[in-house]
Amino acid sequence: MSDAETMTDVGSPGRTPLSVDADLRLRLGDTDVFVKGYGNTVVVEAPSLRAVRQLRRAASQWPVRRLLDALAFSGVALDVRVGDVSVGGFDREKRGGLLSRLAGTSPVSVYPEGLVLAALRRGKEDRTAR
Repeated sequence: MSDAETMTDVGSPGRTPLSVDADLRLRLGDTDVFVKGYGNTVVVEAPSLRAVRQLRRAASQWPVRRLLDALAFSGVALDVRVGDVSVGGFDREKRGGLLSRLAGTSPVSVYPEGLVLAALRRGKEDRTAR
């Protein structure tokens, strides 16, 4: 985005929608989180709920907060996953609600059913590893 453009220009009629093409690895302490862009969708793949909590803390910092707000404004969908389970995200129709504001994740919606499923799967993996 040039200095002459503002965030309001991103969603202006007649402009080409934002397309994200990314394949990134983020290091959060001793944990790797992968970010992949597929056009109008960004997928964040975290290995555990612990890593998602670390992401939430990182999301409160200015550069990450600004990026999330810009993605939400531009109409790009975000899907945060633990394994193959979606635990949060947003799209054009659904952005953070009351639970995400309470959890401090807005504009990212928290999917309680995804959190429960990810926790149950983790518990099952721990029991089978013994």
